[in-house]
Amino acid sequence: MYSTDDEVVRKLYEEAERRLKKDQVGVATFSFGGFNSYYIFLVPYLKEGKFGWLVKFSSRKTQPNYAMEIPVKAKIPIKEVPTLQVLPPIKALVATTKKKKKKVVA
Repeated sequence: MYSTDDEVVRKLYEEAERRLKKDQVGVATFSFGGFNSYYIFLVPYLKEGKFGWLVKFSSRKTQPNYAMEIPVKAKIPIKEVPTLQVLPPIKALVATTKKKKKKVVA
């Protein structure tokens, strides 16, 4: 990560100092808008009197492989994750337009 704004640089350095003292990396998730999400690892570093953040995207798509039974009854109904089997067919999603008939003026 990089910035030229002094306030942003200050906040990035404070966060980098805090993470380095605790020996931690930042972890976040990212998605391009689909059902697949990726992990992002944010690693602060110091080198030759300068600091920076390494940003590493996971090379694998995250998928929920293991699921457990919910131990209590949920107060809010839980929506199932959509799968290809429950999504409507593509033809139902594509809007069709009808050609308008031109009026002939005599």
